[in-house]
Amino acid sequence: MATDDLTIPVLLPRDALRPGESDVRALSEALRVLWVVEQVRCGAMSVGYGAGLVGQDRWTFVRTLGAHGVSAFGYDADEVDDDIASLRPDPPKSTGRAKGKKAASG
Repeated sequence: MATDDLTIPVLLPRDALRPGESDVRALSEALRVLWVVEQVRCGAMSVGYGAGLVGQDRWTFVRTLGAHGVSAFGYDADEVDDDIASLRPDPPKSTGRAKGKKAASG
Protein backbone atom coordinates (compact mmCIF):
# COMPACT_ATOMS: atom_id res chain seq x y z
CA MET A 1 0.00 0.00 0.00
CA ALA A 2 1.16 3.51 -0.73
CA THR A 3 1.64 5.88 2.19
CA ASP A 4 -1.33 8.02 1.12
CA ASP A 5 -3.77 5.06 1.07
CA LEU A 6 -6.65 5.04 3.50
CA THR A 7 -7.57 1.90 5.43
CA ILE A 8 -11.23 1.68 6.34
CA PRO A 9 -12.36 -1.07 8.71
CA VAL A 10 -15.71 -2.54 7.69
CA LEU A 11 -17.71 -4.63 10.10
CA LEU A 12 -19.51 -7.56 8.48
CA PRO A 13 -21.58 -10.08 10.41
CA ARG A 14 -20.03 -13.54 9.99
CA ASP A 15 -23.44 -15.16 9.63
CA ALA A 16 -24.15 -13.00 6.57
CA LEU A 17 -21.14 -14.37 4.70
CA ARG A 18 -21.39 -17.30 2.33
CA PRO A 19 -19.45 -20.47 3.17
CA GLY A 20 -15.78 -20.00 2.32
CA GLU A 21 -16.17 -16.22 2.14
CA SER A 22 -14.30 -15.45 5.35
CA ASP A 23 -10.93 -14.74 3.66
CA VAL A 24 -10.28 -11.16 4.78
CA ARG A 25 -7.99 -10.38 1.86
CA ALA A 26 -10.53 -11.61 -0.72
CA LEU A 27 -13.37 -9.70 0.95
CA SER A 28 -11.25 -6.58 1.08
CA GLU A 29 -10.52 -6.85 -2.65
CA ALA A 30 -14.18 -7.50 -3.49
CA LEU A 31 -15.26 -4.43 -1.52
CA ARG A 32 -12.54 -2.37 -3.20
CA VAL A 33 -13.77 -3.43 -6.65
CA LEU A 34 -17.39 -2.65 -5.73
CA TRP A 35 -16.40 0.79 -4.45
CA VAL A 36 -14.44 1.58 -7.63
CA VAL A 37 -17.30 0.31 -9.83
CA GLU A 38 -19.68 2.64 -7.98
CA GLN A 39 -17.31 5.59 -8.42
CA VAL A 40 -17.20 4.96 -12.18
CA ARG A 41 -20.99 4.48 -12.31
CA CYS A 42 -21.67 7.86 -10.75
CA GLY A 43 -19.04 9.60 -12.88
CA ALA A 44 -16.63 10.40 -10.04
CA MET A 45 -13.83 8.27 -11.54
CA SER A 46 -12.69 7.42 -15.06
CA VAL A 47 -12.64 3.87 -16.37
CA GLY A 48 -8.87 3.98 -16.86
CA TYR A 49 -8.18 5.23 -13.35
CA GLY A 50 -10.61 2.70 -11.87
CA ALA A 51 -8.94 -0.13 -13.80
CA GLY A 52 -5.59 0.86 -12.32
CA LEU A 53 -6.98 0.96 -8.79
CA VAL A 54 -8.29 -2.58 -9.01
CA GLY A 55 -5.21 -3.89 -10.81
CA GLN A 56 -6.94 -4.76 -14.08
CA ASP A 57 -6.21 -3.72 -17.64
CA ARG A 58 -8.82 -1.39 -19.12
CA TRP A 59 -10.67 -4.05 -21.16
CA THR A 60 -10.88 -6.50 -18.27
CA PHE A 61 -12.26 -3.68 -16.12
CA VAL A 62 -14.83 -2.82 -18.79
CA ARG A 63 -16.02 -6.43 -18.51
CA THR A 64 -16.05 -6.11 -14.70
CA LEU A 65 -18.21 -2.99 -15.03
CA GLY A 66 -20.57 -4.84 -17.36
CA ALA A 67 -20.85 -7.73 -14.92
CA HIS A 68 -22.11 -5.19 -12.38
CA GLY A 69 -24.51 -3.56 -14.85
CA VAL A 70 -22.40 -0.43 -15.31
CA SER A 71 -21.69 0.95 -18.77
CA ALA A 72 -18.11 2.03 -19.38
CA PHE A 73 -19.41 4.42 -22.00
CA GLY A 74 -21.94 6.38 -19.98
CA TYR A 75 -24.85 4.84 -21.86
CA ASP A 76 -27.28 2.11 -21.01
CA ALA A 77 -28.64 -0.17 -23.73
CA ASP A 78 -31.92 1.76 -24.13
CA GLU A 79 -30.06 5.04 -24.64
CA VAL A 80 -27.88 3.46 -27.32
CA ASP A 81 -30.98 2.09 -29.09
CA ASP A 82 -32.64 5.52 -28.94
CA ASP A 83 -29.55 7.21 -30.38
CA ILE A 84 -29.29 4.69 -33.21
CA ALA A 85 -32.99 5.06 -33.99
CA SER A 86 -32.65 8.85 -34.15
CA LEU A 87 -29.88 8.53 -36.74
CA ARG A 88 -31.93 6.38 -39.12
CA PRO A 89 -33.57 8.26 -41.97
CA ASP A 90 -37.35 8.45 -41.91
CA PRO A 91 -38.98 5.76 -44.03
CA PRO A 92 -40.25 7.01 -47.39
CA LYS A 93 -43.78 8.29 -47.30
CA SER A 94 -46.39 6.23 -49.06
CA THR A 95 -47.97 7.75 -52.16
CA GLY A 96 -51.07 5.62 -51.70
CA ARG A 97 -50.35 3.66 -54.88
CA ALA A 98 -49.59 -0.01 -54.94
CA LYS A 99 -46.11 -0.94 -56.09
CA GLY A 100 -45.70 -1.38 -59.82
CA LYS A 101 -49.08 0.11 -60.75
CA LYS A 102 -49.53 3.44 -62.46
CA ALA A 103 -52.16 5.85 -61.36
CA ALA A 104 -55.23 5.85 -63.59
CA SER A 105 -55.52 8.96 -65.67
CA GLY A 106 -58.93 10.32 -66.07
